[in-house]
Amino acid sequence: MASRKKQSQGHATSSETASGRDLKQIRRAFLQMGLLDSRQSRDIWFEQAVNQLGESEVDAVQSWWANGHLNIQESYDFTYQSAIHARTLGAGSRSHLYEIECQWLAQVIRSRLSEKCDGGVIVEVGSGVGAAAAAMSRVLKLPVVAVDSHPMAEHRAREMADACGAMVEAYTGQVEDIPSMLGGRVPLAVYMTSTMRHLQPHQHEELFTFRWAQQMKASRERTQPTSTMIALLDLARGAPILCSENACADYVAEVDAAGTKLGYGIANSDLTILRGMVLGEETRYTGMVLERQEQPQPVETLADAFAVPRSSLYTGLHLQNVEAEATRMSLHDAVPVEGHEVVYADGSGVARREVSTTHEFVLSYISNS
Repeated sequence: MASRKKQSQGHATSSETASGRDLKQIRRAFLQMGLLDSRQSRDIWFEQAVNQLGESEVDAVQSWWANGHLNIQESYDFTYQSAIHARTLGAGSRSHLYEIECQWLAQVIRSRLSEKCDGGVIVEVGSGVGAAAAAMSRVLKLPVVAVDSHPMAEHRAREMADACGAMVEAYTGQVEDIPSMLGGRVPLAVYMTSTMRHLQPHQHEELFTFRWAQQMKASRERTQPTSTMIALLDLARGAPILCSENACADYVAEVDAAGTKLGYGIANSDLTILRGMVLGEETRYTGMVLERQEQPQPVETLADAFAVPRSSLYTGLHLQNVEAEATRMSLHDAVPVEGHEVVYADGSGVARREVSTTHEFVLSYISNS
């Protein structure tokens, strides 16, 4: 028993050491690419971004950060227009989160690889400016095929790879185009960061429940794989698919459901909470691994695996007015955590956001008056 315990401890130490080495290589690669450190406060980061891009870009950078989500195409066009824009905005605004994601990706992919990987490649779908692809190639010492739909992304990805000596092949295209880009090569693994939602969009159907298992069960029942999701699983050809997403519990179930209908699924051990700093604020993403499965994982098991400390979990479910009041009144054991009020600019009313916790869940709701 003693020798077995010692062997187990030795294996854990070895794994931790490998993970630490990975992180050092990722950080070294990011330094060579010239990425800003997203752990800095927003004000310091903006000051450094303007120093790199020039004073003439102050208003444009502020608009990019504040309104980028309103016009995704314009945001991408601005980010990919030059190498310095790409490394400053596209990767430098979330470099620490990229570090955490790449460290997790490398650890999982390495655990799935056999000793002989001759002729195999890693595929990144939605590679953006290519920072992650370059870092992953450096860490795994394997070629990465980086594919993005934006026509300027492949140029930026090649520049990132050249900056740190990585083996990256960059292409412009859709998921359906990738098999022809591989030229018969077999993917050892397929990964993506903040891309799965574009392939299998979240349905955002609100349920009058806050229990993870109930949300996940309903999500699994209603979800069908999109044509792009089908193409992704065909591309993988049995290889693991890893994705990092800002995901709520029901979206995890949707991704799992789309996979299970095609012979893939998420094991409860393959859900990992990833926390990284974006402009000085902690951002929580969920790492998911889709692999071949004969039978779907019980939804209760997935729900338990998704459970995280209450301080960092929000259901993503916002109830309005009457429903919100009814919910609050029905939860006699709810303990208030925080609350905010915002008065409308025209003085017509007040919006309130309140967060409470019980012994079972955390809930967040919005009411207007």
